[in-house]
Amino acid sequence: MKKFIAGLSIVAITSVSAMAQNDPFAEMEKFMQAQIQQMRMMHEQMSKYFNSLNSAGVANIPVSFNSGSIMSSGFEDKGDHYELKIKVNDLKNSKVQMSVSGNILTINVQEHKKEEKKDKNVQYVSYNNQSYSQSFTLPPNTDADKIDAAQKGDMIIVSIPKKNPPKEIKIKKLDSNSTSK
Repeated sequence: MKKFIAGLSIVAITSVSAMAQNDPFAEMEKFMQAQIQQMRMMHEQMSKYFNSLNSAGVANIPVSFNSGSIMSSGFEDKGDHYELKIKVNDLKNSKVQMSVSGNILTINVQEHKKEEKKDKNVQYVSYNNQSYSQSFTLPPNTDADKIDAAQKGDMIIVSIPKKNPPKEIKIKKLDSNSTSK
C-alpha cells in the first residue's frame, strides 16, 4: 500500500508540474506581457514625434501623407504663411475641390478616365471613375478665409496665411550728438 501511495504521489507531482507548464493563465500572462512591451515601444515612438512638434504645432520632421492619388509633404512654415504642397497623380484627368470648415482643410479629387479600343469589328469603351479625399488640420493662428491655391504641373500649392504674422521692427540709428528727451 505504501508503494502504491508513493507511486501515486509521484504521478500527482508529475501531473501538477505538467499542468503548470501548460497553464493557460501562464500562457495568457506571457502574451499580455508581449502586448504591453509593444505598447511601450509605440508610446516611446509617439512621444518622440510629439516632442518634435514646435510651438506652432508643426512637426520638425518630414512627413509624407498619402491618400489614394493625393500625396502631401505636410505644412511648411514660410514666416508669414504656411505652404502645403499636394501632388495629384493624374491632375489633367481630375477635378479637384478644396473646402475649409473650422480648422479642417479638405481636398477632394475625382479622376475620370475613358479608354477606347477597337478590335476588328468590335469597339470597347472603358470608364474608370475614382474619388479620393484627404483632410488636414490647419496649424493654429491661420486665417482660413484667405487660403489661396495654385496649380503648377501635377502639384497644387496651397498658401495659408497666418493671422498675426511676425512683424519685423526696423531699428533707427540715432546720431550720438543728439539727445533724446
